[in-house]
Amino acid sequence: MRLVRKLKGRLVLSPAGRRLRDDPVALAGHLVDSLLEDPDASQPDAVRQAACLLLLATAAGRPVQKRATGPFLAAYLTYAGWTRGGRDPLTPSESSSLARDAEDVLVYLGAIRSGLWSDPAGPATDDGVLLARYALGRPAVAPPDARGTPTAGTASTYVLRVELTGSDPLVWRRITVPGDLTLSQLHEVLQAALGWEDYHLFRFRVGERMFMEASDWDDGTELITDPDSVTLQEVMPAVGAFEYEYDFGDSWQHGLVVESIEQDDFRAQPRCTDGANACPPEDVGGIGGYAEFLEALDDPEHEQHDSMLEWTGGPFDAAAFDRAASSERLRIASALM
Repeated sequence: MRLVRKLKGRLVLSPAGRRLRDDPVALAGHLVDSLLEDPDASQPDAVRQAACLLLLATAAGRPVQKRATGPFLAAYLTYAGWTRGGRDPLTPSESSSLARDAEDVLVYLGAIRSGLWSDPAGPATDDGVLLARYALGRPAVAPPDARGTPTAGTASTYVLRVELTGSDPLVWRRITVPGDLTLSQLHEVLQAALGWEDYHLFRFRVGERMFMEASDWDDGTELITDPDSVTLQEVMPAVGAFEYEYDFGDSWQHGLVVESIEQDDFRAQPRCTDGANACPPEDVGGIGGYAEFLEALDDPEHEQHDSMLEWTGGPFDAAAFDRAASSERLRIASALM
């Protein structure tokens, strides 16, 4: 769920985790979105579908209990093609078990008063109904103005082009962002626009200045500035270039260019306006590892073809790029800032 990351062999809060720690509403939305999307594909499809069905039951305000919701889950999972042993329909109890993790999260968040396995069962809470409907794409309030948020004065809108240095085919995006983003927030925007999963450390370099969390760097010879303490418009007040590195092991270097800066009466919503090619998989081994990965996938006779296909979870299209999907990831990332 991208709330923690590994640092020197231990788990610590990621920048997103630190922001969400003190914002229970945003944290709830993030957790529920993760139940639905499961970006790591770490849960079987049946579990994700059961979670969606449990959210539907919660959104409808119906009692969440095994004797009532179990048959509902079983009926729709069977309709979706899930069976036991490839033959028999799932029982209500088995279907309820698939939704157990989702149930635990919803109970923890207070979205439902008791779970499938509780007796007596309770209905979804009012807040739980709203949360479930939001997660299922039915917000309780109107979406924000596409232009952004009105401001008392004028706001700076930056147009950035970001390229993954050395990538072949070249991975790049053009994004529009507000100038008052902190560099930590810009990191989140870049992760969403490109398609990274925010597992690793990052840093920005502007000229001779480096911006990263000081605790992530052992060498005290360089001057480090906290990326939470400065904004894009402070470090890049004019058009120009700077650098962004993600994952110090794979060392993904990105070149960023400020193509234009405009003043507007609205604070811009981050969005992706153009780009090309898919983001490499996490932990593939940097630019060199990515080239070897693509070579193995492109050659069915390659000795690592099958293992790479299994590792990536299926076919991988290096030329794939969906601008709408990139903008949607940006919308979700922006809502969590």
